[in-house]
Amino acid sequence: MTTKTPDANTKPPLLTGAKQTMLSWTKVIESYEMVPEAYRSFFKTLAESTQPFPYTVLAPPLHGFRHKTTEKLVCEMNNTIYVLERTDNGHIVKGYPLKTIRDVEMGSILLYSWITISGVTSEGVSSFSTVEFNAVTSER
Repeated sequence: MTTKTPDANTKPPLLTGAKQTMLSWTKVIESYEMVPEAYRSFFKTLAESTQPFPYTVLAPPLHGFRHKTTEKLVCEMNNTIYVLERTDNGHIVKGYPLKTIRDVEMGSILLYSWITISGVTSEGVSSFSTVEFNAVTSER
């Protein structure tokens, strides 16, 4: 069996402007199978349980807005808002129990929107997390 080696001159297909824009839209994650690989370890115990999958939203990275952002995944589970941020080696997690959240700031400038959660994390540390997203899908 022979495998075909990609030609060095072959370029990946070009994305139209509309398709590039759609890549910046938030997406509701409805099951473990839809969770990006970088975050699967966080949801692994859920996949093995009979618990319903938590409400989860993926905010892709934004390029060309005010500044470059990182991909984040937000979910609510057991009265805690979790913000997972993609890193080179996987992800970092900050959990904000609902009773320890001090403020929630929401803002929007044209298509650039953000939500910042401030409070005491599950680890007892005062912190904040900002999730930035394309406002075209802000209803999620």
